[in-house]
Amino acid sequence: ITADALRARLRAAGGKPVDIELSSYGGSVVEGIQIFNQLRIYPGKITITIMSIAASIASYIAMPADRIVVYDNS
Repeated sequence: ITADALRARLRAAGGKPVDIELSSYGGSVVEGIQIFNQLRIYPGKITITIMSIAASIASYIAMPADRIVVYDNS
């Protein structure tokens, strides 16, 4: 997902709790920082579940969540 797409989805969520499933080898650091900051300023509760892997910038994206879930095999 891009930072622009996430921004639109968070705006639509309107501050309600959101659950995000994360599975990524990483990618653009600039895009990842934008995603991180959008999550950081979101007023609602955020749960991020790492479904398989969150490597490189994807591990950073998970950090602003209020709750991070990681399965034993992730």
